[in-house]
Amino acid sequence: MTDSEGVDVISDLFKNEQIKSIEKRPSDIWDSYLGTFLMNDIEVEVMRSLKVRSCLDNQWYCLQHLLELRKLVTVDDVIVPVVPLQQLLSAYKKAGRKKDLV
Repeated sequence: MTDSEGVDVISDLFKNEQIKSIEKRPSDIWDSYLGTFLMNDIEVEVMRSLKVRSCLDNQWYCLQHLLELRKLVTVDDVIVPVVPLQQLLSAYKKAGRKKDLV
């Protein structure tokens, strides 16, 4: 997950690896701009403006605040920003998707 500027930078840096363009891809539960890149035979999804619809009150909640909680992890000399799993689990609970909580 990133912001608008991050999506632009990633798209420019990895344009040859992009397999799905970054565009708005809403569902019943999630709403975001999402694109997919193939890096070292692994599909990597990049998203911005992530929202979740709560199963409790049917309201949309912006998850952009998660960007402030990102941690930097180094993988094979590449620094990757990641959102803590606990924060993602909280969003999954709000969405009411039991399959994500296993």
